[in-house]
Amino acid sequence: MKSDCRIKSLEDDMRKRITITIDSRILDKVDKRIDGIEIRNRSHAIESILDSVLLKGGPKRAVIFAGGEGVKFNGKLIPKCLVDIRGKPILYYLLEELKRNGILNIIITISNNGNRIIEYFGDGMKNGMKINYVKEPMPLGTYGALYNVITMIGSTPFFAMNGDQIFRMDMNKMYNQHIETNALATISLITQNVSVKKSSVTKIEGNKVVEFVTRPKEGNGLVSSGVYVFDSVISEFLIAEEKTLAVEDALLPQLAKLQKLHGYVYPGPWYSLDNDKDQKISIKKMSDIVK
Repeated sequence: MKSDCRIKSLEDDMRKRITITIDSRILDKVDKRIDGIEIRNRSHAIESILDSVLLKGGPKRAVIFAGGEGVKFNGKLIPKCLVDIRGKPILYYLLEELKRNGILNIIITISNNGNRIIEYFGDGMKNGMKINYVKEPMPLGTYGALYNVITMIGSTPFFAMNGDQIFRMDMNKMYNQHIETNALATISLITQNVSVKKSSVTKIEGNKVVEFVTRPKEGNGLVSSGVYVFDSVISEFLIAEEKTLAVEDALLPQLAKLQKLHGYVYPGPWYSLDNDKDQKISIKKMSDIVK
């Protein structure tokens, strides 16, 4: 208890109370960052924005993996990211979360049925974003999708994520942790019941992942929520022969052995379309996040 009080005292000493005047339009955008979980209130939102801009800089780019196998929804085969959640596709909410975190430059990897994604979202300009699409010449895993786009990224770390999930997260905080720990990759982790379709980190020391296991047995554990930060030099670890694999099968276990994989643990909310064998259950739980 004494230790906790001392830490709290030090945190209070570092903060200063100030009075400022802000344009109401800017304040509206600040308030939209408040989710009650990662960003608790207006002061916390302003501090998070200033921290990302003045201290470390925030993430600029994100890659969304949307080229996997489609699913049947209302009798039609469609990309997973286009499954309807409260009148809008999953990908709509994912892009809104990226926008809320100031990430506006997006690459979406698509496969043969990806034209539907392009028709819906276009180049992103009407939503204040820039979206580029990379079509896969053959069915690829997320490892292959990453291999195909890595030369388009540039030299700064970037986010990559699965396109069939909905979450709320302070992505600047995850990005900054990635920079501070000098990791090659950082994976978002959430404590949740482990199903056969998820991946679990079985051993983590501090932020460092020391053992990474895919498709674990049933139970509770730190589960990958399918959001990653990669350093641009990750290209040195990607080889063409493994294009059909997933990053969690071919890349992350390798980085864990090298002690270059770190975990960012956050409370959620998060849910993926693949979390349950019954699609209706997943849709219901994802609907609860966006309501």
